[in-house]
Order: sequence, then C-alpha cells, then structure tokens
Amino acid sequence: MAQVYVFKSAFKHRKTLWRRIEIRDDQTLGDLDSIMRDAFKHDDSDHLSEFYPDQSCRNGFGEIDPDGGGSGADIKLRKIGVCEGTKLGYVYDFGDYIEHILAFEGVKNVEENVKYPRITDKSKTKNHYCDSCKEKGKKSVATYVCVDCSDDAEKTVYVCEECAEKEHEDHQIEDILF
Repeated sequence: MAQVYVFKSAFKHRKTLWRRIEIRDDQTLGDLDSIMRDAFKHDDSDHLSEFYPDQSCRNGFGEIDPDGGGSGADIKLRKIGVCEGTKLGYVYDFGDYIEHILAFEGVKNVEENVKYPRITDKSKTKNHYCDSCKEKGKKSVATYVCVDCSDDAEKTVYVCEECAEKEHEDHQIEDILF
C-alpha cells in the first residue's frame, strides 16, 4: 500500500522561500522533479536536474531531463531510503547550479481523489513595489524583476506590469517568485 511522503523544499541560500510537497512513495524522482520545477517556476526548456541523498549535492541519484527522462528519473521514492531527519539535495540547471534542500517531514496515508505529487503549502508572500512607480510617488506592487536594469544598477530592480510594458519592453524580465 502506497504512503505519502511530505517534504518541505526551500532554496538552499534563501530558506524563507519554501514549498511543502506531498508525493506518494511509489512515485519517481522524475515526478518529484516535475513538481519542483512547477513549484519554483523553473524553466523546463533544456536544463537538467538531479537529486542527492544528502544536502551536500554530491554523488547524486542520476540526472533528470526536462522531458522526464534520464538515469535518475525512474527511481521510486521508496527506494532511496527516506526516513526521519532525511534532507535531500536538489540541483536545477547545472550551469546556474540552483540548489534546494528537501527536508523530510513525515509520512501520511494516501487520500482518495487526490492527485499526487502536489503542493500543499508555501511561504508567505512578501510584496515588493515597483521602483519606477516609487520615483513617481505611486505605490504599485511589482510582479517582475528587470534583469537588465538590475545588472546595470547592481541591485534588484522591481517592476510592475504597467511599467514592464511601457519602460522595459526590450529588457529581460523575470517573474518574482513568492
């Protein structure tokens, strides 16, 4: 009988940004990879990822392709030895090397009519305000970060939807991840 594993996953270097994920123990690392990509809005284009048996991110279970293939994709969760105190490492995009820690929180029974894996909770939203609007004396919630302007200013430049369309249309912008 399948059980559900509960993990709290956070960026390794930004622990206040986290997601709680439930996944059946008969599902695979490929399934866990898919929900991690969704939970943290990772681009599925062409980046590999990998899970590791501890948070050091060394000697992993095998790479996972964006399409769900790869040497680590078909490994069942129940086969990797998850128990109380387990902390898995996860790296998305070996170029940027975006690290996560998945802390095992416990086991639950499978709920009927629930699709797993799923995100059950996440960190609280902290609003940032548009830098352009602030300069004009307005207070608009930012939905993007302008990468080009942030690089030039050497600090994060937040942009609202309206300013993104008007003032940053030719710039690289990214969604703010909450």
